[in-house]
Amino acid sequence: ADGDVAEIATEHGAVRAPVKLSDDLMRYVVALPHGWGHRESGLAFASAHRAGVNVNRLAGDGAGNTEKLSGMARLTALPVRVTRADAPERSEEH
Repeated sequence: ADGDVAEIATEHGAVRAPVKLSDDLMRYVVALPHGWGHRESGLAFASAHRAGVNVNRLAGDGAGNTEKLSGMARLTALPVRVTRADAPERSEEH
């Protein structure tokens, strides 16, 4: 539901973010703005003024996690599991 906190996880990592439902996205699509996030950075000023999540935690590193044609890091179209952050472990993968 809008305002809930969700955990968004891949095989490489997880982040928690507030939920905002939208009819502008297709069903089973998750959109997170790209950014470095500073919530867990340990930097007092950045954490207070530039909080957010580091969506790069969802991406893997190394040659096996690159786009084959360009060789660039794969940062989009990642399969994710979404759970309510305060809910027991149960999710749908899409």
